[in-house]
This record gives sequence, C-alpha cells and structure tokens, in this order.
Amino acid sequence: MARVTARSGERAKRLRRQAARSAPVGPRQIGQRRGAPERAPAPHTPVTAEAADSPAVKQERWPRAIEVLAVAVTAIAAMATVLVTREQAVKEVGVTREGQITDRYTSAVSNLGDTAPEVRLGGIYALQRIMKDSPRDQPSIVDVLSAYIRTHAKGAEGKDAASARPAADVQAAFEVLAQRRPERDNRAAVDLREAHLPNVSVRAAVQGSGTQPGSRSARAGRARLAHANLSGAVLVSANLPRAQLNSAYFVGSRLPDANLRDADLRSAVLVRARLEGAQLAGADLRKARPIDASFRNADLRGADLRGADLRGVDLRGAELKGADLRGADLRTARTRDSADENAAWESTHTTVVTARQLRAAKLDSHTELPPEQARDPDVRDRIERG
Repeated sequence: MARVTARSGERAKRLRRQAARSAPVGPRQIGQRRGAPERAPAPHTPVTAEAADSPAVKQERWPRAIEVLAVAVTAIAAMATVLVTREQAVKEVGVTREGQITDRYTSAVSNLGDTAPEVRLGGIYALQRIMKDSPRDQPSIVDVLSAYIRTHAKGAEGKDAASARPAADVQAAFEVLAQRRPERDNRAAVDLREAHLPNVSVRAAVQGSGTQPGSRSARAGRARLAHANLSGAVLVSANLPRAQLNSAYFVGSRLPDANLRDADLRSAVLVRARLEGAQLAGADLRKARPIDASFRNADLRGADLRGADLRGVDLRGAELKGADLRGADLRTARTRDSADENAAWESTHTTVVTARQLRAAKLDSHTELPPEQARDPDVRDRIERG
C-alpha cells in the first residue's frame, strides 16, 4: 500500500513540472486557450515609394482630389458671384444718386427764377446743400450764384447807397459763396463785378444750411473769397473782418468805411480802389497793388505792406502807426522798372503822404519814397534805424 502511494506522488510531481514548462508567460490573450502557446503578431510590411506611386493607389486618390477641387471651384464661383453682385449694386446706387442730384440741381436752379423771394431763397440753400453732397458740381454752382448776384444786386446810387442793404436772397447767395470750400472750385472763380453789396457781411451761421446759430458746428463769419473778381463792386461799409481776399481783384471798387480788419489781402489788385475811412488795422497787404487808390482817413495801423506797389496812393489823414512799409514803392511814377508782370499797371496820380506819417511806420533802405519825403532828415533816420 505504501509503495502505490509513493508512485502516485511521483507521478503528480512530474505532471506539475510539465504543466509549468508548457504554461505561457504573462497574461493570457483574448481567444487563447489555457496552456496554448502565445500567438506571434503579424509582421509589419512597410509601404515603399514604389507602392505609393502604383496605379492602384493613384486610382484611389483621384476621386478624393476631384472632390476637393470641385468644392474649391464652387467656393470661388460663389465669391465671384458675390463680388459681381456687389459691384453692380454699387453702380446702381451711384447712378440713382447722380440722377437724384441732377433732379435736385434742376429744381433748385428753376427756383432761382421764381417771383416769390422765399422760393428763390430755398433754391439758393438747395444749391448750397448740393455743393456739400456733390463736390464735382461746385464749380457750376459757383458760376450760377455769381451770375445771380450780379443780376439781382442792383442797389441805389448816391446817398442811399451807404444805408442800403442787399436783399435777403442776394445776402444769402453771397454767404453761400463766402462759406464754400474753395479747394473744390476747380477752375471756377467767384465773379461779382459791378455788384452793389453795401453793408454786406457774413453771419456766423447761414440759415438753412443745416447748422444752428450758436452751435459748435456753426462756421465763423469769415469770407473765403480768394481770387474773386470784385472789380467795380460797391462794398460801402461792408463788414468783412479777417476775410480771405488774397489775389482778389478790386479794380475801381468802392469800399469806403469797410471793415477789413486783419483781412488777408496779399497780392490783391486794388488799382484805383476807394477805401476812404476803411478799417485795415492788422491787414496783410504784402505785395498788394493799390495803385492810385485812395486811403484817405483809413486805419492802417499795424498793417503789413511789405513789397506793396503804392504808387500814386492818397494817404491823407491815414493812420500809419506801426504799418510795415519795408520794400514798398510809394513813388510818384508812371511805371516800374521791374520784370514782374504785375508792374504793367500804370500810375497817373501823385503819391500823397507826409513825412510825419512815414516816421510812424516801419521803413528800410528798400522803401521807395517820393523825393521830398526821402530827403527829410527824420525819415532818413527812420530808414537807417529800420
């Protein structure tokens, strides 16, 4: 009995050793039978360049590439359609806008010929609005309003001229021209020749222009009339302080008692202009040409007259304290010895100025004076002191 038990024990030990040798190392894989050997992974076969360029692979890529290209073409076509539609819409809006401006312009000009003054006034302010909305129409509007003023500004003569005032429509048209933006004029110029505009002025804000008096957007009452032609115009007691009148023409104009304080009159042509009693204190008259002009009793204190052509001027009673006459020509001379085209204006009058007046002004060695005043010791001393 003991022998049988011993053989059974030895057999059991051998079975356990065999089982240990055949058991897999590590956890059993899914689908692996207990005691079965671990399956080796499938070998990885690398894709070579030759295989990637094979006809089969290329055939698989073509549909995808065609699909991507179709999407791109569709997107580009959609964008092009949007751009074309937008451009057409912009053109249509522009055409509509131009048509509206043309209708407004025609209506405004028609109103200028109406018999009712309030209708004419509305037409003037309508043209001002068109100038702001359509800068390219400004030159023609400047011509229209200039002609309107010349036609309607026929004031009284003689004693009544000083107390008369422009009609409401003429005053409004003048203000519209004086407050425009000159840089949009192109080749147009304000032409108010022979217009009668006594006591004319520019208010702080033009009624009907979209700005309210006293508001921050209201424009200051400063006339912008550079290069304007006001020859022969009647501007008695005109109130135009700080006005921009550089290179303007005032040939034979009448400006007695006009307020032109601090005005810009550089290179202005004032030949035979009448400025008796005019307020010109602080005005800039550099290189101006007031040949044969009358400045009787005018206030020229602090005025800048450097290089001005003052041949034949009448300065009787004029205040010249602090006036800058350096380089000015005050001789009694018919012509000037100069190549300057502006020297073509001839003088037929005798310069009237006293040594006392000249001693209060600024002079230098380039100031041309009448012989009698040039010999005055005090005047010569003034010239030496500059």
